Amino acid sequence: MGFPRVITRSFTTHTHTMQNLFSELKSFSVNKLHPTKTVVRTLGVPDETTTAEARVVENVKYLSATRAEMHGSAHKSHWGPPRMIVECDVEARPGYSSCKAHEFHDQPDVLEEKIQTLADLIKKSQRMLVYTGAGISTASGIHDYATRFTDAHNGEQPQQRLLSPMDAQPTIAHRCVTALYSAGFVKHWVQQNHDGLPQKAGFPQSCLNEIHGAWYDPSNPVVKMSGNLRSDLFEWLLEWEVQTDLCLTMGTSLSGMN
Repeated sequence: MGFPRVITRSFTTHTHTMQNLFSELKSFSVNKLHPTKTVVRTLGVPDETTTAEARVVENVKYLSATRAEMHGSAHKSHWGPPRMIVECDVEARPGYSSCKAHEFHDQPDVLEEKIQTLADLIKKSQRMLVYTGAGISTASGIHDYATRFTDAHNGEQPQQRLLSPMDAQPTIAHRCVTALYSAGFVKHWVQQNHDGLPQKAGFPQSCLNEIHGAWYDPSNPVVKMSGNLRSDLFEWLLEWEVQTDLCLTMGTSLSGMN
């Protein structure tokens, strides 16, 4: 059985201009963070086989797993388990190697230490790769496939209503990755999404592998569920699998198709 996704969006910073963004990353302090509020609304969640409820958890519940499964191989012994903030006992991706659609937040002190640990890993890396899924684009108004509680948001503002997904603008995640590239840390980006938001944030096409296809590139059409990946992009993916010394994965549970 797969384990639920652990998301770390319980705290947010104010949006900054691109000129100040990377300096803010380097000078991160928990004092700059503030708790956010979750919009509480119970809703039915249909899928192909069942209807279930996704709801905000009123009683305190925590993720039950090993420390390595909760926090990764670089975990520290005093890190507590993530707290469940949305309970939804259905499969996030029915029909695939999936996990439950529960949502969790790291505890504030653990989140702060994780950020410092990640910063240390990034500074030590020479060939850093970023691997992203639909979750980094939801704040722009583009919906993902696995999230069930759509009214839970990051506390700053509800998801935008778009006339077209092509109107979407880059999120803070896209801008941060681009800032890390500009600073020389990120060398390559494997993008599972089709939305073109990395390019809108200023990330160069030459270092971006849109492995599942792209809306804006006629030579790289979106790959259907029953389709095949473009052979040159797949080979590029395999090359970076060998080259990279640090892979930062965001916005994906890694529990879908193989």
